[in-house]
Amino acid sequence: MNYAQYWKKIVLAHHVILKGWPLTEGVVNPTNIHDVDSMRTLRDHLKSGECYWHKLSSSERETAKEQYDQMVEDGEIEVVERKVRSDKKTTRKK
Repeated sequence: MNYAQYWKKIVLAHHVILKGWPLTEGVVNPTNIHDVDSMRTLRDHLKSGECYWHKLSSSERETAKEQYDQMVEDGEIEVVERKVRSDKKTTRKK
């Protein structure tokens, strides 16, 4: 899963969001959780169903887009653009 660009690549692209995420630092890759208690809390929330994927309705999508735009504007989320290929607009050997 693309944790670094969770809002853009998961929420806005697939119209789903993780509800009930128990950790205060937001949605992060579980391999980056180094505290055993935090990992157990996450595991328990996932097992019990407190943390789950929620499909967004059309109004929730609009709200999520506005929320994403606001977070980008406030600097909470860094927008990372891919580099352009150095051989762009050139023919490639076959």
